[in-house]
Amino acid sequence: TCRSKVDLVVMLDSSGSLSSSGYAAAKQGLLNMVKGMELNATSGALVGVLRYSWSVQTISQLTDDKKALAAAITKAPYMGWTSNIGGALRSAENMLQFGRREANSVCMLWADGPPTTPSNKHDASQAGHSLRSV
Repeated sequence: TCRSKVDLVVMLDSSGSLSSSGYAAAKQGLLNMVKGMELNATSGALVGVLRYSWSVQTISQLTDDKKALAAAITKAPYMGWTSNIGGALRSAENMLQFGRREANSVCMLWADGPPTTPSNKHDASQAGHSLRSV
């Protein structure tokens, strides 16, 4: 169980290379991760979720409402197309501007590969982010 005071934004890959079955598996993994977290606006985590492909869409703003977050993740449809990782990082940074000052801010990128366009790599490095594969 995660009991850290953290504002976490998860960027979920919904690009064509992932496939709809891969996206469904990623969503299930995210649901399992959220289930194991202590969400609490005062002393625990807040979680926000974005999905990205050619565009970036908000699944949920930062919240401690685990039931509403799980419902939003579950109903988020697969997008297909390209991988706009740079746009996802910019959107995550924007979401974290509304986070808590006393909490650590963390961006977690779920991806099956590199950005589709080289400019997205440049955008990420210009924002001071480091992209690492795990």
